[in-house]
Amino acid sequence: MSKSLVKHPVKKSAHPVRDHTQEWAWIAKHGDAYRGQWVMVRYDRLLAADPNIRSLLSRVPTAEAADAVVWYLETAEDEKMAVL
Repeated sequence: MSKSLVKHPVKKSAHPVRDHTQEWAWIAKHGDAYRGQWVMVRYDRLLAADPNIRSLLSRVPTAEAADAVVWYLETAEDEKMAVL
């Protein structure tokens, strides 16, 4: 039997997954102001915004960013390119 067919036990994560509804609501409401940038949002608060992902990640302490949403907000030009 191949290894890919062998069943492996599923392990639960030690970290509970929380609902990110507040983050997605913040992005929907305020996202247009941050087009062309990466944003880090935790609950209903913007932690950082930057066009460079590495810069964004370096600006927020790890503990504060632990369960934040990080998202790139496309520009109109980005969206046009995605359609092609």
